[in-house]
Amino acid sequence: MKVIIFLLLIVLSVVPVNASYGCAPLCYVIPSSNGGNNNNPGTESSPWATISYAATQATAGTTVYVKSGTYYNKISFTNNGNSTHWITITNYPGNFPVINLSSVSIEHYNGMVMFVNNNNIKFN
Repeated sequence: MKVIIFLLLIVLSVVPVNASYGCAPLCYVIPSSNGGNNNNPGTESSPWATISYAATQATAGTTVYVKSGTYYNKISFTNNGNSTHWITITNYPGNFPVINLSSVSIEHYNGMVMFVNNNNIKFN
């Protein structure tokens, strides 16, 4: 029994405490200049900093609320929604985020938002 507890403690000591395995049904983003950080859990009180990071964490049924500010990253989705549980990226009520990619180079066949073999994703 002591050996099992010891091994469990070793395993827990090497697993990052803030590891993210996809976000909750409601996730939040605010620019880093306003307190966002991609090491945060993506909650309303501890939001992520970039829409691009949120797009990699969102899973079927997730709504990502984007708060006011200017965002400078291209966005690529890594997960899919499904016919009954879409991934939704929308502004937080009363907020007006801006995606400014004027200084970002867009390579051949790439754009500001990448959907490659993705399904059931919507921007509001």
